[in-house]
Amino acid sequence: MAAIIATGPEGAFIQVKAATVLAFRIGGRPGTEAPMTRNMSSTDRIARATIGLALLGVLVTVDGAWRWLGLVGLVPLITAAVGWCPAYTLLHMRTDDTGPRRPA
Repeated sequence: MAAIIATGPEGAFIQVKAATVLAFRIGGRPGTEAPMTRNMSSTDRIARATIGLALLGVLVTVDGAWRWLGLVGLVPLITAAVGWCPAYTLLHMRTDDTGPRRPA
């Protein structure tokens, strides 16, 4: 069993079996990037907003159980509005021009 015992700008400290304390940080090594730093280009944001709006349109146009699939459109729409993608952070990727890109 694990429980989060403290959080802060560096990440979260997790206590595992009351003996070991592990520190982790989403986004890489500590000090390399602040959490939720913009990691998407303008083109990426426009594409995500377009896809998000199209998926939200499913809520209005489709009847039945498939209608609620349109709520998935909130994910690309929110990431486009914020300019930060959690999947890019976990994969150490960027599409904007402000920092290093993933090695090819």
